[in-house]
Amino acid sequence: MSSVSPLARVNASSLKDHVDKRILLIGKVDSQNGSEATFQLSDGTANIHVGSAITSLELGAIYQVLGQVSDDNSVKAFQVTKLDTTSLPPKEFEDRLYALRNGPAKHHLFMPEE
Repeated sequence: MSSVSPLARVNASSLKDHVDKRILLIGKVDSQNGSEATFQLSDGTANIHVGSAITSLELGAIYQVLGQVSDDNSVKAFQVTKLDTTSLPPKEFEDRLYALRNGPAKHHLFMPEE
């Protein structure tokens, strides 16, 4: 009987620790050029290879990505799910995401600087 190891939820700085492993990340789409997208994560950016199955992502929308980290710290996406953030104000949504991994938020990725 084989066991399945849990997926790590990662940010930009921890991608290097998960090369060749499956991961989950949450980020905001900054740009997309064909099958390549750049996501803004809580502490930096990540390049995501979304493949040809996903023709367009909504710029500025928040997605969860299930994928595998490559040697160059990019992520090959297996599944990309748009998250519904309409039920919480963006600042509260981000605070909750950040707190899950790191404790209280220090800056706000999805909110403009005041």
